[in-house]
Amino acid sequence: MPHLTFTRVSNNGETLYLADSQGNEFTITVTEGMRAALAPKKSRSQLQMRIPVDGPLTLKDVQRRLRHGASLDEVVAESGLPLEKVESFAVPILQERAYVAEQAQACILASGDTLREAVTEKLRSRGVLNDPDWDSWRRHDALWTVVARIPADQSTVSMSDDAAEFTFDPTSRTVIPENDAARWLSNAPEPAVPAAPEPQSESVVVIEDEAVSGMTEEQAIARHPAGSGRPEPAGTPVEVSNVSPLPRDGAPAAAGGGKPLSRRAARRRSSRQRADQRREPTWDEILFGVSRHDPKDE
Repeated sequence: MPHLTFTRVSNNGETLYLADSQGNEFTITVTEGMRAALAPKKSRSQLQMRIPVDGPLTLKDVQRRLRHGASLDEVVAESGLPLEKVESFAVPILQERAYVAEQAQACILASGDTLREAVTEKLRSRGVLNDPDWDSWRRHDALWTVVARIPADQSTVSMSDDAAEFTFDPTSRTVIPENDAARWLSNAPEPAVPAAPEPQSESVVVIEDEAVSGMTEEQAIARHPAGSGRPEPAGTPVEVSNVSPLPRDGAPAAAGGGKPLSRRAARRRSSRQRADQRREPTWDEILFGVSRHDPKDE
């Protein structure tokens, strides 16, 4: 397939003239589809920056439209003013937009290169020799949107967006890539995706008893004297000694093989034995396995 190069356009703008390497001339009729394909496309954020105005545009409205990203052709079409009149006061606005775009290109990236250097190097690595078209416009939050457009006939780069779009802060002199094309050209990492929160397990509080294995008998008694009634954790094995069986049929029990107890003393002792079975063991009983009784009750 021969490679054709554009040479000129007809006077009525309806025909394009092309030539091959041998000098042979070819023509092609301009269609509406070609016009739409060749027309510069506005990025999504630029379309959002348009300011609605009811009625005819004033000169102040025209300047605001230009500062916020509208082109001369768009302003002429919306205002109904002649191109010469719009151009007469659009020059300082367009100069401001070009100046801000240059300031953004001079920002230093994390790699140490300027934005201009990073973009140029990336394009050269893909065989794109022409510099991109830079533009900028002011946002309502005092920040600026800066775009870099690659000519369609030079784009051997796979870009998912029509233009690389950055947010520029003139105060801090920083640029932030806003789409995939901008991240690719500036070698910026992909935005981090927040990880899903891990399910939280229920908190378990473990209360450990004091270690008593290293204590002497005197230390244990001093810390937990007899009768302190310290509660013990459930499930702790307790050895209770010196508990006599209850008498049957109300018969009085003998104490240590001695003389039989009186009926009143037997009832008092039986009541105490039942209370010992119901009560919680003392700390002395847990440590030493001994149930201490008051001699007065014997």
